[in-house]
Amino acid sequence: MLPEYVKYFYKKLPEQKKNVYLQMYKGFRAHQRSIEITVDPTAVSPDDLLYIFTCLYNDTPSFYFLEVANVSWFIRTPTGYIFSMPRHRCYIELIPIQDHQLF
Repeated sequence: MLPEYVKYFYKKLPEQKKNVYLQMYKGFRAHQRSIEITVDPTAVSPDDLLYIFTCLYNDTPSFYFLEVANVSWFIRTPTGYIFSMPRHRCYIELIPIQDHQLF
């Protein structure tokens, strides 16, 4: 984990949730769209994942590119979860311009 910011919320998490935080951190740092999180799914719920995600986002302003309002979904697997985020959307529309429209 990079020391670019004080990890206020990270320090307040229990060890198992810190591990999930670090897995998310590494995935977002690598700009992965889906992150496989290895954790006991009976010990960490989808609500816990959302809370951990919020902690991570608040601790790391450089993750501004994440679309927080559009957290897609969690898939429960035998070894944990798959956490998915939508891609950052930046649309540029190219409009053909006729010569007479330039003036």
